[in-house]
Amino acid sequence: NPKHIDMIDATLTHHLICKKRIQENGLEDRLTAHYGSAVDLPFKSNSFTHVFCIEGGAHFNTRQNFLREAYRVLEPNGWLSFADYATPRPPKNFIECAVIWLCATLWNAPEENRRSCEELKKQLEDEGFVDVVVKDVGEFCIPGYYYESTRPETLAELKEIRGWFATYVASRILDETTLWVYKKSLMTELIAHCRKPIAKSLE
Repeated sequence: NPKHIDMIDATLTHHLICKKRIQENGLEDRLTAHYGSAVDLPFKSNSFTHVFCIEGGAHFNTRQNFLREAYRVLEPNGWLSFADYATPRPPKNFIECAVIWLCATLWNAPEENRRSCEELKKQLEDEGFVDVVVKDVGEFCIPGYYYESTRPETLAELKEIRGWFATYVASRILDETTLWVYKKSLMTELIAHCRKPIAKSLE
């Protein structure tokens, strides 16, 4: 039962659909949609009790800039929680390097965002967050996502939204690549949460 939720999206079509749904449901007093960037948040410092991000961090330019902004806009004792992707190990050969490059290019994921769970945990701590937890949950997410994406019912719905080529060519390449890099331990999904510390009083 939050008092108010502010949402931000860099994709204009997403933003406009969100605004329309807010208006249709009469929720203008509870929800506000913003068009902008997660790495340059249009909010004052110490403004929010919680920041959530679901699978967006890998695409931000860069994820660390987002973490810095999240820390800034959170109140002391505010929480950051997110789902994201990590690279458990570096590629070992040319083929692995090429597939990682392809996957990152298709996903619009900057190279600087390729981090292991341990490296991401350190990034959060370096930004000042405490009580940092980063957990690998790839086994519960990626195989299920892949198999769901191959169901005829899913493909039929996606075709209506994305069109034939995006559904049966572009998305298939991306999904097959995603499953391959996961099985090779080159990518996984994670969940993380951490807290902005309460400022210590000066003595």
